[in-house]
Amino acid sequence: MGQHKDTLGIYCPHILSDYICVLSGCGPEKSGLKREIDGALRPGIYALVDACSLEDLQQLHAVLGEGPRRSALQALRLDYERHFKYTGKI
Repeated sequence: MGQHKDTLGIYCPHILSDYICVLSGCGPEKSGLKREIDGALRPGIYALVDACSLEDLQQLHAVLGEGPRRSALQALRLDYERHFKYTGKI
């Protein structure tokens, strides 16, 4: 993703929005994701969060509105900060 961040970066917020809608149960299935599926998707989702700029994430936060989608985004960002983002420490 790092090599193609400039090209694909504009699509990352849209893909994240779709993922969050499905994760929070607002998608077509209305049931969310199974734990196994979510676990398999998480590394790719973290890469998408990493490719988003701060402005992209703020726009996502505003677009998702109040409710389960916004709280799913907050939980995803917190999880990303704790488990995926490189902080320089080993």
